[in-house]
Amino acid sequence: MGQKLLASIIIFLMSVSVLPTFSNHDLISEGEESIKHFSQSSSQTTVVDTLDNVGAQSDLALDSQNNVHISYRDSTNGVLKYASFDGISWNTTVVDDSNNVGFSTSIVLDSSDHVHICYFDDTNSDLKYAYFDGESWNISVVSNMSDMDNSLSLGISSDDRLHL
Repeated sequence: MGQKLLASIIIFLMSVSVLPTFSNHDLISEGEESIKHFSQSSSQTTVVDTLDNVGAQSDLALDSQNNVHISYRDSTNGVLKYASFDGISWNTTVVDDSNNVGFSTSIVLDSSDHVHICYFDDTNSDLKYAYFDGESWNISVVSNMSDMDNSLSLGISSDDRLHL
């Protein structure tokens, strides 16, 4: 019995040691009045956007340079916003300013670091897709989702194929 317990402890310790750890991965905090970025590597929190009620329904992705990209809802204005960190400063922009959009955002970056975001448009009950081609945002309706729950996840394969 003692050897089995010892073997179980060793297996447990070995499995814990191979679990992924946060080295330079960044987390976001959704507040009632702001969206914040917390870098575990520097133990610093940075306010990304403080315009009234922002930061809900957010998602985060890292580019090839480990810079942070965040999609989130601006509840004050009912719009979808996007923030990115270029290594020096944060840049924020409105992606979709249609009325009452930006619910359940999901963000991925392709092999060229182009941004892809899926999200819900509550006014029209649509699932929308926004793509940044390096110059402008391209927005399209994927499907009418009137019976869909507010949950989605966007993924991308190594050959840049999107999976929803």
